Amino acid sequence: RFDTQLDLKKVSYGTIALSQVQGHLGLYDQIAYLKNIAMHVADGTVNASGSYDARQEDNALADMTFSLSGLDIPQMAAMFLAPIASSVSGRVSGSIALNTRLDATMQPVYTAMNSQGTLSTQGLQLKNSEFTKTLGKALGISALENDPKVEDLNLSYTITDGRLTVAPTSFKLAGIGATLAGDMTLVGMTLNMTTE
Repeated sequence: RFDTQLDLKKVSYGTIALSQVQGHLGLYDQIAYLKNIAMHVADGTVNASGSYDARQEDNALADMTFSLSGLDIPQMAAMFLAPIASSVSGRVSGSIALNTRLDATMQPVYTAMNSQGTLSTQGLQLKNSEFTKTLGKALGISALENDPKVEDLNLSYTITDGRLTVAPTSFKLAGIGATLAGDMTLVGMTLNMTTE
């Protein structure tokens, strides 16, 4: 049995950079327990609690909750090597509950992933988006062609056995009202979304 109070100035793992990591870490019977872990990341803060159960080496179980506040979207995307980094600016906050199996390489088993949460954006802007440029030209709406802003978006989602469902969410893109809803599978990325 191992228990400690964390107080780490910097933590790096690949492209992920954390600072001011504080909270409780416990290890019992091949299970790591995190309680009230607070950290600075991507110019915002994350609080996390939960467990990582490694008793089945190639089928570990992560059961976590996260509270996000003011994370810079391009910085987050760059940390996770997501191509969205250069095409979106703004911040995201929210709460996430996540339960998933991890394979031997520590990658999520998407068909076993379950999650629910809420995400809200602040100052979201799409930059150099070919999709909005093409849409703006086709509809004759020049505001969509020039780095349109998305008014603060507030969405709720669930993931059940690897299927992401986004509840109907109203927002404005370049001042134009729209609603987004739908679902997609995380394996194969089969998309079924509607925007009105």
